[in-house]
Amino acid sequence: SKGRGRARGREAQREGRRAKAMPRFREIEVDEAITANGGVASFAAFCRECGIDGGIAQAVAGRKTGPGLVYPLERVLSALVPLAALGMGRIFGFEQLAGDPIVEHLFGGEVPSIDTLYRDLRRIEGAALDELEAIANRLALQVFSKRHGADALAKGTVVELDVDTSVLERYGLQEGAERGYNPRARGRRSHHPIACRIGGTQTLFGVRLRPGNEGFGVVDADIIAAWVKLIREENPGV
Repeated sequence: SKGRGRARGREAQREGRRAKAMPRFREIEVDEAITANGGVASFAAFCRECGIDGGIAQAVAGRKTGPGLVYPLERVLSALVPLAALGMGRIFGFEQLAGDPIVEHLFGGEVPSIDTLYRDLRRIEGAALDELEAIANRLALQVFSKRHGADALAKGTVVELDVDTSVLERYGLQEGAERGYNPRARGRRSHHPIACRIGGTQTLFGVRLRPGNEGFGVVDADIIAAWVKLIREENPGV
């Protein structure tokens, strides 16, 4: 629970304890009477094998330090990635997962309070946020090459990028939710994400969540240019 998580974190600080190293999940039989989230273990192992955990650690290095450190930032983010695959899109929802043994294992034995999770996410900004996005985009390119063949992004290939925006209505005061263009619910706050797909495929390459009062325009040119640059860096000659 929320209170339980906060109490454990403070206790760990007083005792000088720190979350255990990221677990190395193996193929295990999951007891459904203990956890309903057994698939998270396999997904966490997949993230490690793809280099996502290492990339996260490099991107956020030095953003959370101190003698009272219990939950390293890279550990928290590496745990949140597979949990997001469960549909946990909001931190508040983690309160109901605090007692799940698989989730506890992900965080190193104890699940942080939701206050700690919110504070840690606020530490991600600027260059670190750009690098985390680049990690996801590089992985998308790897998946694209495996699905469509190594020659799909070979030298001399013309790659079409399908860039579009969308409207996501919000029913609260979520960060970045603003009133803007919203044909389905006029006057309601929303986000206007911009997304990029590699043309002719379902490979989602780049995504940016933007405030609801931003439309598709000149300011998005830099975002698209960064996506094009990454494709060329990973696939010279495209």
